[in-house]
Amino acid sequence: MITMTEPVLVEPGLIQPVPVRPHAEDVVDSAPAARWAVEEHAWSEHAPGLRLTISAGVSAGRAGDFPAVLARADAALYAAKGAGRNRVVSS
Repeated sequence: MITMTEPVLVEPGLIQPVPVRPHAEDVVDSAPAARWAVEEHAWSEHAPGLRLTISAGVSAGRAGDFPAVLARADAALYAAKGAGRNRVVSS
């Protein structure tokens, strides 16, 4: 199970919310598990034929470096989408 402590949701755009975690060094390791959990969930129980996947860009850094961390995560997200979607790319 993946848990988040003290999460904050930042929305730089309408489509791409960004979860921000304090002390999130482990997020690079946990993001692939989250991607897999979404892909493997029995979504069709909620709506027949429904299948969901996620692409994620992950970056970590110091609190004062938030704009740079967000820019790296955004670039990684577009790299994940460009590589075929349903992927996690970290920077």
